Amino acid sequence: MSRAPDSFELIDLEREGALDEAGARRLGMVLRSHRAVALERALMRDFDRARAERPGDGGVDALVAGALDRFEADTPTTRMPALDAEAAAAVLAPKIDPATLAALEELDAQA
Repeated sequence: MSRAPDSFELIDLEREGALDEAGARRLGMVLRSHRAVALERALMRDFDRARAERPGDGGVDALVAGALDRFEADTPTTRMPALDAEAAAAVLAPKIDPATLAALEELDAQA
């Protein structure tokens, strides 16, 4: 006998588009009675929306690919490019809303 999925598994099934009618009813009941599950679902929806492809993403991919083509694999570096906060901020700042950017800068200042 298989067990029923828990509330967070129901959210995952919904995100994957694999939630059946009974699961949808159960998720609806859970959302009405458990605030934490409703918050988790809202968070996952925001996460999915932020990760969704947008027009112009191909241009960013082309820029990155061009930069990688110019980069020699054996070039010595003093730090990992992925950890270069200044370069990351220049690329990501236009895509992050001002409130989130301010919160990230505040966390960075505290570190």
